[in-house]
Amino acid sequence: MVLLPKALLESTAAGSFSQAEADHRAHLRRRAEWEVEHGQKLRGRKPIGPDPDGLGARKINTTDPDSRTIMRTGRATVQGYNVQAVATESQIVVAAEVSQQPVDSGLLEPMVRHTITSLHQAGVDATGATVLADGGYWSAPQIGALREDGITAIVPTKALRRTVARKLAKKGPEAERIEQLLDTPDGKTLYRRRQQMIEPVFAHTKFIRGITRFHRRGLAACHSEWRLIAATHNLLKLYRAQIAF
Repeated sequence: MVLLPKALLESTAAGSFSQAEADHRAHLRRRAEWEVEHGQKLRGRKPIGPDPDGLGARKINTTDPDSRTIMRTGRATVQGYNVQAVATESQIVVAAEVSQQPVDSGLLEPMVRHTITSLHQAGVDATGATVLADGGYWSAPQIGALREDGITAIVPTKALRRTVARKLAKKGPEAERIEQLLDTPDGKTLYRRRQQMIEPVFAHTKFIRGITRFHRRGLAACHSEWRLIAATHNLLKLYRAQIAF
């Protein structure tokens, strides 16, 4: 059976609204816990829940129904996919995935699991590895689950140039552990290596190689294309390293 665009929207609308409601309730609960702990009201307007009428205004890409993620690229907003990559200290990509999720939250553990699988297939043991990710990947449960498996994930609870956390302060043992680490000179030096490892991969891909969009349609096809892009990135790195010697 093939779902037409209208039927596809209707089939996912109820689930999307339920998830939005659950996220809204969780956000209100975190606000209430913060206010009780600090004995004061949070400033600003109280969050507004999802609008049921807004479901009728949902849109779909008729040429690529899988592409239903609204992404911000600088000042522009485009519909596309959220590409993910994990790189080593040498900027070698060891995991490349494509997600329909518009934000990185919730993708930390899946990406680390993909990385462990890739390394295992290459005969590399990733036990005891340290993962550096930006604040958008924060998830205390996932960080804790990885630590139980011997993987240390360092995800800042606040922007390093700020003195306070963004929005609600992250709480719990994982947040305290990471904050204590990043408050030390060694911790700051360690986390700064993240920028040197992964940022050049995306900069080289988009600005040097000029790859700014997929040429195929559909999640599976774009996933294959992204992995091909990552593979050619690695080949170029290895080729240049060989020339350097």
